[in-house]
Order: sequence, then structure tokens, then C-alpha cells
Amino acid sequence: MLQALGFKCLDENGESVKFGGESLLALKTIFMPKDNIYNDIEIKVACDVTNPLLGKNGATYVYGPQKGADFDMMEILEKGLRNYAEILEKKFGFTGQNYLGCGAAGGLGASLMACLGVCS
Repeated sequence: MLQALGFKCLDENGESVKFGGESLLALKTIFMPKDNIYNDIEIKVACDVTNPLLGKNGATYVYGPQKGADFDMMEILEKGLRNYAEILEKKFGFTGQNYLGCGAAGGLGASLMACLGVCS
């Protein structure tokens, strides 16, 4: 979603990471669009999911099996989300991985909160 909105999600070589959960392992930094058009836009999100981003009640372990992920896949996805959470903290000062809704849609909730200022 961030890439679709013009954010640059880059690996250690400055290349855009591929799409998909496993690519979060390669993610090293995120850059906002040059002209951050999102500062002056009010974004409202409807969400009926209260899961945090990480852990046994988080996005990976609750929703991964529904999407066909086996245990090995879930281990990779959780590591990727943990890396993503660390980058959100370093880059945007976001420490709300346990906020209600952060685990919605594979971490979309955390992305909206951290990068676009959507409140929980």
C-alpha cells in the first residue's frame, strides 16, 4: 500500500523491495513522497480487527493460516513484520505495534498509523 501511495520502500542497495510479505525481510528504509500530499488530507479508516501487529495474536499467527501460510511461512512473515516494525520506529518514531488494529490486513493498520498519521 505504501508503494502504491508513492512511498519508497528500499533494500540495502537502494532498490525497491518486491511486493509480498517475505520482502519485508529485505526492507531497510522507507521514504515519504517528495511532496507529502498526505499532510493535508484527513484519512478515515473503518476496521473491525483489533489484533496487534506482532506476536501470537498478531497479523501473522491469526490470519496467516486463513491465507494458506504454513508454520515455516509464518516464521518468515513474522520476522518480516518485526523488521518492518523496527523500521517504522526508526523512521517515523512509531512505537504502537500493540495498538488495536495494527495487525489489520497484514499490517496495513500499522502502516496507516505510522506513515499517514491515522489514529487508532
